[in-house]
Amino acid sequence: MKLISEPSLTYDDVLLVPQPSSLISRKEASLATKFCEFTLQVPIINAPMDSICSKELYNALIVSGCLPCSNRFCAPAEQASDIASVTGPGKPVIATVGTNYTDLEARIDAILTKVPMQKLWLIDIANGYSKVIEKPIKYLRSIMTDCCIIAGNVCTVEGYAYLAGLGVDAVRCGLGSGALCSTRIKTGVGMGQFTAIMSIDKYRMTQGLLSNTPYIIADGGIKTSGDIVKALAAGADMVMIGRLFAGCTECPSSMKVNTPDGPKTIYRGQASRAFMDAHNISKDKAPEGEATLVACNGSVKDVISQLAQGIQSGMSYIGAKSIMELREKAVFRTVSPSTYIEGLPKK
Repeated sequence: MKLISEPSLTYDDVLLVPQPSSLISRKEASLATKFCEFTLQVPIINAPMDSICSKELYNALIVSGCLPCSNRFCAPAEQASDIASVTGPGKPVIATVGTNYTDLEARIDAILTKVPMQKLWLIDIANGYSKVIEKPIKYLRSIMTDCCIIAGNVCTVEGYAYLAGLGVDAVRCGLGSGALCSTRIKTGVGMGQFTAIMSIDKYRMTQGLLSNTPYIIADGGIKTSGDIVKALAAGADMVMIGRLFAGCTECPSSMKVNTPDGPKTIYRGQASRAFMDAHNISKDKAPEGEATLVACNGSVKDVISQLAQGIQSGMSYIGAKSIMELREKAVFRTVSPSTYIEGLPKK
């Protein structure tokens, strides 16, 4: 047994310290981000959750300069068709697969039939620091040597290094920080998301040039644009978002319900009992997530616009014209619970 006494921090535990700024307008701050062979205008990916994913959402994200990620909990042919309907030159979509080998092969075959040049692949597993993920990575690499493989989730330097050693191009970082995730409560396992991102990026910097190490995708814990600024400043290349897209008009129509309080959208964790029941997953498996109803909150375009403006404003306070400059200039300070409360709007 070993005890690490240094606290594990979340985004709410820190604030960025303002720095001298020469920016006249927040619009001078560029959010352009290179990811594999693509350049995105906004460093945001949607979580591959069945309660938010649709081809309408994928298309809206592409139009907004973000990177869509497909849902794998549907028939392989349906997933392939959805990807094919929005992908094209300069319009990348992440194809998501799991670790079940039979389903993996069927899904890859279906997608490559519809999109022969599919470049971006996510191997979706709750615990990426596991031997289970080795075979899918090797299989993908054997049939597409130049594809970009994303794997995860992990929350430690050791987990990131393990996946880097397997030759992946990007790593999803975060464990138990999702809005509806109860993994930390059910299992006692996890890591504060800010500490996870910062420690993994520190390790990455010791390994040489950033281009020689996997990209970091901060997955979970994002509640506001301010959290995105903190994640990027701490070392994330991209952030993955689920909750903030829940309730958007582009969410699946099957998730929309009428209630006495008006129209709502079902938002459920991928390990929730509601999700398991919908996909006939054995009740012998204990759920590690919850489900809820959220109010409709407009279009994806509007959500992305508000988030992007908030990120640019945060960068202007740091005097950063690019995300790389934000990372270089960032100075964080831990805050007390009272400081966090002080920063909340009062009515």
